[in-house]
Amino acid sequence: MKTDNEMTRHDDGIVTILHDKVQFSRNTTPSTDADWKQLDTLARERFPLLTATLKKCETLSLQEWRTCILVRLGFKNGEIAILLRVSIQRITNIKAGANQKLFGTRSAISLARNMSKLDEHAQ
Repeated sequence: MKTDNEMTRHDDGIVTILHDKVQFSRNTTPSTDADWKQLDTLARERFPLLTATLKKCETLSLQEWRTCILVRLGFKNGEIAILLRVSIQRITNIKAGANQKLFGTRSAISLARNMSKLDEHAQ
């Protein structure tokens, strides 16, 4: 059975498009609203409990929402920073804030683990 990262890295859809944008970051065109909508659709299909949890958190910002989805899909801080056009330090802060709002723990490091547990419990 493939891990989430293996599945993500071999997707033919929006995840591949976003990874390509990161790989060629110097000449990257910004991610479009259509890109983000596709990513949101993929997340809702693949991680229904996570996206429902994100939706319930009314204080979660758009950057926090996008960061959570990208983290859950296996993107690294540097990749997320390129896609959101912010610094890597800002991504760390966004992750810590999202983790606090969602799980009550102000730690960037445990966000991915906390989110993956949601979908593990749903299976």
